[in-house]
Amino acid sequence: MKTGDTVNHFLSFDAIDKHTSFTSEEIELLVFFGKELMKAVTIEQLDDILHDFKNPAIATAGFAKRVKNALEKRELEKKREKVFRDLDILVRETSRMQEMAYSVYGAGKEEDVDMTDKLARRLEINREAIREQRRRNIQIIRDLKTSLRIRCYPLHVERVFDNLLSNATQAIPEKGGTLIVKTYPMDRWAVAEISNTGRISEAEREQILDGETKGRGLHITNRLVKILGGRIELEAEDNHTTFRVYLPRILD
Repeated sequence: MKTGDTVNHFLSFDAIDKHTSFTSEEIELLVFFGKELMKAVTIEQLDDILHDFKNPAIATAGFAKRVKNALEKRELEKKREKVFRDLDILVRETSRMQEMAYSVYGAGKEEDVDMTDKLARRLEINREAIREQRRRNIQIIRDLKTSLRIRCYPLHVERVFDNLLSNATQAIPEKGGTLIVKTYPMDRWAVAEISNTGRISEAEREQILDGETKGRGLHITNRLVKILGGRIELEAEDNHTTFRVYLPRILD
């Protein structure tokens, strides 16, 4: 099955009886079946993209409001550096959402990127989403000092971190807690660690690692990490839940 000149899928059919050839009606039926399958795959991808739009959309609305307020209050010169920083984030995030929409037709190109920098940028967006949701009782602790180079589809990595940060934030109890984010090298792996206050049961932990979770975000995350050649660990202890994402590191 092709999209333009790119072959995305192969279909095979197991015939009960031997065939030396197929009738035009049978070929037409098989082609129709293939096209319907392609539509179903595209619809599922669109559902995944719509799910992952949530946090960036909330955050960009927050940055836009701040820029608008600064302009209305004639504080552009006073807050010039901050306004231009917010505008830069708005341009970057809206461009990224455009890339997400186009990713239905392909993941783009693999690139060498700094995983730590990617996580830091996604944390900034998540922090703004927390602000917009008025979750003022969440303390963010970050340890993102180590540069870790990986080869990946950048959009995939960003979606993984967006989902994990969003889920970790939502899992923190209403009374408040901490969100801890760090990166570090381990052998040939670049490791991203995201921890939050709140504990899950062992049964839930096993379901998530087996890909049987009901949450769409974790289902998307598991699939994308596998595409990236990595793996996920999940640890639950002492009223804290920790996700560790291992991605292949570019070694000097």
